[in-house]
Amino acid sequence: MNEKIREEIAFFRFSVIGSLISGELSHGELTKHIAQLSKRRYSIPYSHRTSIGQGTIEDWLYAYRYNGFEGLKPKMRSDQGTVRQIDQVRWSTFFDSFPSYFKWSYPYCLSCSLL
Repeated sequence: MNEKIREEIAFFRFSVIGSLISGELSHGELTKHIAQLSKRRYSIPYSHRTSIGQGTIEDWLYAYRYNGFEGLKPKMRSDQGTVRQIDQVRWSTFFDSFPSYFKWSYPYCLSCSLL
């Protein structure tokens, strides 16, 4: 995710929480206002979703309070640029066994240490 996309998402998040930042609200009023915001439909950048949960809005508010605009940007993945891989021994064991047991589920394969 490049910096431009991260900023667009942060601007969207800021637009959602803007009314919460601008005024002093008591705890009860803040909760009610967040509930109202969560009932709205949004055009969320780079997402097919149209709603936002109350907890998410609250997370964004506190992220902004503690880290400013930078806190609203999505975090970069810690494993970015690395390849997640299964070692060759496990792949060969799995593929050698799989044709006989094609109904195996992924969790089953993990529990048997095949993956």
